[in-house]
Amino acid sequence: MAEPCSNPDLPEEMQVRSIAVEILPIFGEKKLGWPYSMAEQLKFSTKERAVRQHLLFKEGDYVSQFVIDESARILRSQKYLRGARIETVRDGHCVDVKVTVQDTWSMIPQITYSFGGGHEHKALGIEESNLLGLGKRVELLYDDNIGRKSVEAVWHDPHVWNSDLQLIAGFFDRNDGEIFISDFGKPFRSLVDEYAWGYSGYQGRTVGRLFRDGTENYIFRRSDSTYSLNYAIAAGPAQSARRRYSIGYRYNRNLFSKARPNDYEDLDLNPADMDRGPGLLPEDRKYSGPQVGYSSNHPRFVSMNYIDRFERVQDFNIGETFDFTTNLAPKFLNSYRDTLLFSVNKSVGWDFGSTAFLNAEAGAASRLDPDGFSNTLVRAEIKHYDVLGQQFWGDLSLGRHTLAFSYYIDYGDDLDRDRQFLVGGNNALRGYDVAAFSGDKRTALNIEDRVHLMDDVFKLFSLGGALFADVGGATNESLGKLFSDQLYANVGIGLRFAFPRVSGSRVLRIDCAFPLRTGPDGTEAGDLRVLFSGGQLFGSTLRSQLMGAENANVGVGFDR
Repeated sequence: MAEPCSNPDLPEEMQVRSIAVEILPIFGEKKLGWPYSMAEQLKFSTKERAVRQHLLFKEGDYVSQFVIDESARILRSQKYLRGARIETVRDGHCVDVKVTVQDTWSMIPQITYSFGGGHEHKALGIEESNLLGLGKRVELLYDDNIGRKSVEAVWHDPHVWNSDLQLIAGFFDRNDGEIFISDFGKPFRSLVDEYAWGYSGYQGRTVGRLFRDGTENYIFRRSDSTYSLNYAIAAGPAQSARRRYSIGYRYNRNLFSKARPNDYEDLDLNPADMDRGPGLLPEDRKYSGPQVGYSSNHPRFVSMNYIDRFERVQDFNIGETFDFTTNLAPKFLNSYRDTLLFSVNKSVGWDFGSTAFLNAEAGAASRLDPDGFSNTLVRAEIKHYDVLGQQFWGDLSLGRHTLAFSYYIDYGDDLDRDRQFLVGGNNALRGYDVAAFSGDKRTALNIEDRVHLMDDVFKLFSLGGALFADVGGATNESLGKLFSDQLYANVGIGLRFAFPRVSGSRVLRIDCAFPLRTGPDGTEAGDLRVLFSGGQLFGSTLRSQLMGAENANVGVGFDR
C-alpha cells in the first residue's frame, strides 16, 4: 500500500493507491462439470506477476488516464489473456485500480493439414504461449509447406528475469538449409516508454525460389547475414504527439550461387523443368554503416470486437503516424559500393461512429548508389471494417455481421533478382494456386461479409461464416497492363470456427472459392477450389503495424 496521496505535479494525474489483480479461470467461475474442471487443473494458471509486468505503473506512481488506457491495450494484446479490463475508483488525488483478466488454454497442439490453391501444407507440433503461467512462449514444430520441410524451435521471453528486457531466439532446420534468428533488448512496449535499445540478428543458408504461374521456375542458393544495433529516445506528449529518434548500426550481406543437384531433389523439383539462365542469378550485396530514424505518432485509438476474432476486443490506432529511416553504407565501412538506403511510411485513419473505421497508409523505399536508384518500392494499403451487428430477416436472426475490406498495391522498379511479388490462394486470390501470379507489381482487393452465428458454444467454440470476393493479380509489365488485362477474380462462401478460450482466440477457415476467369496456373473458370487453413485470409492490421514501418517497405517479396 502506498503512502497517503499527495498533490500531483500535473492536474490530470492521480496517484495509484492500490492495485488489485483478478485472474479468472478459463471457463469462468461457474462449475461446468468434470471435463471443464480437469482442463482447468491441467493448466498452469497465469501468475499475478505476469499480469503486473504489463502494467505501466505501480503503487505510488502518478499516472494519467492515458497511461491506464495504454496498460489495458497492452493486456488485450497478450494472446494468452482474454477479456482484459482495468477499472478505477478515484478518491481525490488517489486512484484505486482493479485489473481483471481471464486465462485461456495456452498449450496448443499445432496440427495443420490444409490444401487448396494447388499445394498441401502439413504441420505437427506444439506451442505454449504462457509457459508455467509466466507469459513466456515456446514453440516446437515440424512443417511441410510447398516442398520445404523444416523443424522449428522458437523461444520468446518478453520479460527476461521479470525486467523490461525481451529475448527472442529461433532455429529452423530445413531440408534446404538452416536459419538462426535472435533479438535482445528493451523494446518500445507503449507510447509512454521513454527509450528503447536492441540487438537483432539473422543468419540463414537456404535455397531461394522464383515462381511463374504457380510453380517454381528458378532456384538458387543464398547465404544471408543481417545484424543491427539500435538505440532510440522518445519526446513529446505520449497521448497526443509522440516523437522518436533512433540511431544505430546495420550490417547486411547477401551472397548467391547456383543451385546444387541435391537442392532440386530436396525440394522435389525436376531440373529439366527449371530455367537455368545465368542472368537470373541475383548479384551479391553487402551494406555496412550507420542508420538513423525518426517517427511521429498522433495516437487516436478505437476498440472493437467482431473484427478478426469474433468477440475478442481489438485496439486500432487510427491517428496520424510518420516514419523515416535511412542507412548510409559507404565502401570504407566494408560495403561493396557507396550506398544510401532509405524508407518512408505515412498512415492515417478515420472512425465512423463507434462501429466502423478506415485505416490507410502509403510507403516507399529505395537504394541509391553511383548507378542511380534501384530496388525501389512504392506501395499503398487500405483497411476498412464496419461492424453492422445483429441482422434480422423478419423475426429470423441472421447473426452478427461485419463488413471487411482490404486493398493494397505494390509497385516495384528495378527490384533485386531475388525479390518477387506473389499473389495466389494463400494470400489474396482463393480461387487460384499458391503463387499463381508473380511480378514486380501486384494488387489485391478483398471483401468479406463475416457472419458470426453462434458464440461460445459449450464454452468451447464459436461458429460463423463468410461471403467473399477477391480481385487481384501481378505482372512484370506496366501497371496499366495489370489493371486492363491481368486482373483475376473469384467469389465464394466459407465457414469459420473460432476457439475463444484458446490462446489468441484462434480461427479455423474453410473456404469454397469459384474463379471467374481461367488463370495461367491452369485453373479453369468456375472450378470449385476448397481451402482449409488457420486464421483469416486478411486481417485488420496495416502492414507497418504488423511488421514495422521499415520492414513493411523493404522486407517483403523475398523467399527465404
